[in-house]
Amino acid sequence: MSVEDLCGTERGYRYGCRCRPCTDAHRQLIAEQKADRLARAAADPSIVPHGTTSGYINWDCRCDPCTDAYSQSRGKRPTKVKPTNRRWTPREAELVMQDVPLQALAEALGRTYNAVLTKRYLQRRGADSSKAVPS
Repeated sequence: MSVEDLCGTERGYRYGCRCRPCTDAHRQLIAEQKADRLARAAADPSIVPHGTTSGYINWDCRCDPCTDAYSQSRGKRPTKVKPTNRRWTPREAELVMQDVPLQALAEALGRTYNAVLTKRYLQRRGADSSKAVPS
């Protein structure tokens, strides 16, 4: 049996086919599984794994322990910084070369992660064409 024979089925999706019919079949199976899970949880709430990320995602439980577990699993998200085209000061260029995690450095400087990453890369290569302006 080849993948072509399975095309349009959920099994075809599991074998790696990502055509529209296979994707739709997979989505339908996942929806059926979730509906079955929710029906079982409604009949017997004790089967829901409370205080877990699975309880929040797979069982749609929104109790405090499940919500807390889900929030902790997502971790602290970096704050959004709007990209700017301001020039690097000599002090910022010096800070970029320190052995500090890039995300922490980007937050401290008010720059994007990619801006700090690029600046560090260019300075290490010695190819930094952007001139730092005196502050």
